[in-house]
Amino acid sequence: IENLTPGTGVDADLDGLFIVDDAITLDSIRFESTTTGDANFTFSQQTAQSAPVEPIGNERGVDAFGYFTLNHTIPDSAVENVSFAFSARWSYLDANGIDPAEVRLLRYGTDGWTILKSDRLVGTAERARFTVDSPGLSTFAVGVRTSQFVTADARVSPRTIQVGETATVTADVANRGAIAGQTTVTLTRN
Repeated sequence: IENLTPGTGVDADLDGLFIVDDAITLDSIRFESTTTGDANFTFSQQTAQSAPVEPIGNERGVDAFGYFTLNHTIPDSAVENVSFAFSARWSYLDANGIDPAEVRLLRYGTDGWTILKSDRLVGTAERARFTVDSPGLSTFAVGVRTSQFVTADARVSPRTIQVGETATVTADVANRGAIAGQTTVTLTRN
């Protein structure tokens, strides 16, 4: 990008860079620069294994589809008011049981992963479209908010029973995810 001017918005059409094959793509970026001059940007698509930062853990309540990094030649402090547009094929969302309202963009910063609010735009017959504002550039992940159930502290009372007697089994089941959901807890013997 040539001739950056402080306070002037820069729009870059990214022509559908693959985040997850052609199923989820980064379509455009808009930002303002606080510096003058030229800047080079590079985009790299990544997986949880190849991302240059820690992958998103289950504690965030988000399952990541794919990761990407935007590297640039100007200081992080010189990039403001970043806005991304990305899209997902409806067929991909439907095949994976994904509610578009739960799709999120996450940004990796000094405090780890932050979930950014994604706004869904009017899409096309083929793609759902999203926009999201970010405080800057970094490594990002596109994912879906999920329910994540954890079962712990299973207890049997009484611990010993004879043929024909009954026992009570209790357990703590917690949803540590980001949205409500249902689960089935299975009890197995031995």
